[in-house]
Amino acid sequence: KSAQEGQNEDENGRHKTNSKEMTFDSDTTYTFEFLQHLINFDDLSLELGSLIGKVKLKEMLDGQPIKIMAAIQHNESSSQKEKVAERFDHLWSFDLWHECL
Repeated sequence: KSAQEGQNEDENGRHKTNSKEMTFDSDTTYTFEFLQHLINFDDLSLELGSLIGKVKLKEMLDGQPIKIMAAIQHNESSSQKEKVAERFDHLWSFDLWHECL
């Protein structure tokens, strides 16, 4: 990388938030999951189609909220037995409560 490219990155190689440039690294795997089409927020249930039907989440959650979060995963290899440790930096996280909980 050139010196100018490195100026827009933090120590982990992530794009600095105060930089006006947008970047995309083709060597990085980006993973997104959007499952909102399965959740009915009116009665807090999962809509799993005609085979399984509607599943209420109240009993499964046992009074706990649904956690919604985003994180960046870092893989760090150690010299001992070449094990890879995973570390996550949370970008944001919040709890989703419903009146049935």
